[in-house]
Amino acid sequence: MKKVFIIILCLLVLTGCSPGGFESVSQVLPESKPVEKEVMEAQVKVYSTAGSTDGEVFLVDERDKWIVTEAAVMRDHPKALVVTSNGQQLEAKLKAFSIEDNVAVLHIRNSADVKAVEQQNQQQLVTMLDRKELTATERYTLHEAFKAVEVPQKYDMTVLNEYDKPTFEYNPDALQAFIRTFNEAYNTYLKTEDFSMIESYVLGDLLKEVIKAEENKPAITNFEVTEISKTTYDWQLKGSADDFEVSYKIMLVNGQYYVTYLKIL
Repeated sequence: MKKVFIIILCLLVLTGCSPGGFESVSQVLPESKPVEKEVMEAQVKVYSTAGSTDGEVFLVDERDKWIVTEAAVMRDHPKALVVTSNGQQLEAKLKAFSIEDNVAVLHIRNSADVKAVEQQNQQQLVTMLDRKELTATERYTLHEAFKAVEVPQKYDMTVLNEYDKPTFEYNPDALQAFIRTFNEAYNTYLKTEDFSMIESYVLGDLLKEVIKAEENKPAITNFEVTEISKTTYDWQLKGSADDFEVSYKIMLVNGQYYVTYLKIL
């Protein structure tokens, strides 16, 4: 260590004694170039599990950016994959929509500078953002409204298919909608003792027999989902009702969801 220090000291002394005189570190080292701020265009590409179309940034607040696009494209998932003009891929969350106007507002965050483009319906879009956070139930109304509508397929969907995160592998809003429907049918079954009310929702004879045999079954009301997780073959969904917890396992078979496990704690 001492040898290294002595060598460095000698070099400094020799530099100071050179014909050109002593040079400071700032004179010896090259000047660093200022970091250029990343810039993106307001126009973006929007990919969803239903299709693909264009979007445009209409509002900016530092890193926060809001994009207007077609609501029909967002019918099958509460998120979209946005690709900016410089190729950055960002997950965008559905923040507001109008079924009547086929308009949806998405939110992204990044550090790029962008000049927002004011829309003809700018005030309407801004007002839409003043409303409270959308619930899964509210978002799923897009599916019901546009399920029979032909969704734009403007861009190659390879971008979404090759996306390296599992975000778009399933629709959490669809799972919650299914469980809400099942719970309503289940509560009707408790009142009427007519098992056919839920039979088409349950997969597996063993689970059907367990449900029938269970005594003192409580109604599942005011249910709120607290957790959704995916396994290899199914989804686990947990939530809370009035004064107890409920756990489900859900499987998708030929495009239809089924309950394969039900536990009330």
